Amino acid sequence: MAKIFTFKGKTIDELQKTSLEEFAKLLPSRQRRALLRGFTDQEKKFLVRIRKANKPVRTHLREMVIIPEMVFKKVLVHNGNTWVGVDIKPEMVGHRLGEFALTRKRVMHSAPGVGATKASKFLPLKWWFMKYAIKSKGKVCAYGTYSISLKNAVKVCKAINRKNFAEAKKILENLLNKKTSLRGKYFTKTAKEISKLLKDLENNARNKKLESDSLFLFISAHKGSTMHRARRKWRKFGSKLKICHIQAVLSDKNGFGKKVH
Repeated sequence: MAKIFTFKGKTIDELQKTSLEEFAKLLPSRQRRALLRGFTDQEKKFLVRIRKANKPVRTHLREMVIIPEMVFKKVLVHNGNTWVGVDIKPEMVGHRLGEFALTRKRVMHSAPGVGATKASKFLPLKWWFMKYAIKSKGKVCAYGTYSISLKNAVKVCKAINRKNFAEAKKILENLLNKKTSLRGKYFTKTAKEISKLLKDLENNARNKKLESDSLFLFISAHKGSTMHRARRKWRKFGSKLKICHIQAVLSDKNGFGKKVH
């Protein structure tokens, strides 16, 4: 047998027959005082519209107390952005319309990123950080975290990205020896750190018995966590230490996939 809804010992049919003053005595103090003060002109017009209407009625009256007369009606309540459909049920009696048309969405958080927690600080970078998807099976990867400027790292990475590995090494050597420049700058510190990464990449290729000079380099730089170096007792005094993540892949150009945005 289905359970019959009761409100303070009274069914919904009995509540609809009672007067507004008697129903107000059953409510908590805030709702009771609102009903005993009487309806405003807008609330009176809304009740007239909801009695006559056969379709959902739109309203901005979020503070309107739901009375038994409104049960089994459909209302569209404005939440500040859109209209939210509300089917008024017996369980909603005594509540306000705004309670069923929330103004905020539920926030869903994913897993913490690299460096967000102590456990993930020294983990290798996640693959989805890469700008590209590489389909080749004979690829070699290398990752590195360096205390260099992200802007400079991006500029140097763009200069050697998608180029033959031997050609990329030559560009870095020219920057270190100050033979060639990138728009008038040599970026010696950045080139020195990236050249270390390319050495690791070359060793990985050698372990896989691949000829690194015949492969192409795909490299990208990403922003890391910003660490604060305190100079005094209070942490607001000091300097910020910027960290940059660099990822490099050696692969044949045919196995290179589309750009992942």
